[in-house]
Amino acid sequence: MWKAGLEDFRRLLEALKSYRSSELDRYVLKPIESELGPLLGLKVHRKYLTGWFNARR
Repeated sequence: MWKAGLEDFRRLLEALKSYRSSELDRYVLKPIESELGPLLGLKVHRKYLTGWFNARR
């Protein structure tokens, strides 16, 4: 299992900083999961923080 915070994830995948979480999901995670999932047994689990705690970071 591999875990990464949002900023680390964006940096490692060289994702645009302007992408929102939903866009990262649509343009980055879902294509990776659909193409590599069947070949490698890859499953992507997403956990999003919501609420005031996340806004303070």
